[in-house]
Amino acid sequence: MNPMSDTEFIAQMAQFSTLQQAQQTYESISENQAANLIGATVTVSDGTSGVSDTGMVSSVLMNSGSPEVVVNGEAYPLSDIQSVTVPTTTSNSATSSASSS
Repeated sequence: MNPMSDTEFIAQMAQFSTLQQAQQTYESISENQAANLIGATVTVSDGTSGVSDTGMVSSVLMNSGSPEVVVNGEAYPLSDIQSVTVPTTTSNSATSSASSS
């Protein structure tokens, strides 16, 4: 058996570092996606029972490093979301009156 050369060892460590950074980026993006759903109305389907539920996302929880949205008091992984309705925003009357001046 030959021990790994320094060059091979460094290359493998660089690959592990890159993989770890990619995983952290993915987790960060997932957390941001979930947080952006707070206040939105979603329809979720329980992956095991197939039962659907519709309601507003009230919060986001982290479960083993994966974000879950809370709908009607129940936590669901992002993969259970079937549809999203983003709340509409009203225009700011101060902005519209300032622009008409």
